[in-house]
Amino acid sequence: MCAFTSLVTTSCPARIPRNLHPLKVLPDQRTIAEHQQSGQTLGRGMDFALVVLVFLGIGYGLDRWLGTRPAFTIGLVVFSVVGQFIKMYFEYTATMKVHEAERAAAMQSQPRYKTDGRTADGRTADGQAA
Repeated sequence: MCAFTSLVTTSCPARIPRNLHPLKVLPDQRTIAEHQQSGQTLGRGMDFALVVLVFLGIGYGLDRWLGTRPAFTIGLVVFSVVGQFIKMYFEYTATMKVHEAERAAAMQSQPRYKTDGRTADGRTADGQAA
């Protein structure tokens, strides 16, 4: 019976399955990109919530100071939510323009016709279906 001496090696190397691969230290690029995207999304959510809370506090303070109970609180919260949605729209639009430009550049770098004279969708050079 073999005893495990650590998580990676055993005292009986003959019993280690041959299909095991060496331990990967660094994640692949796709995993890194997915984690970065989730971090950006979390940051946007925190930004949204904190801005609304700041405007809520300012509105509450103004209402207490001026004696107009819910007016500034409601007004500034609505203002901050609308402003955050407008900000998200413009950020999304800018990001999509960048992605579209990258995609168009990638499409331009690919050859339009395959070696047999057909386009990527299977049509011939004169536009006829193959």
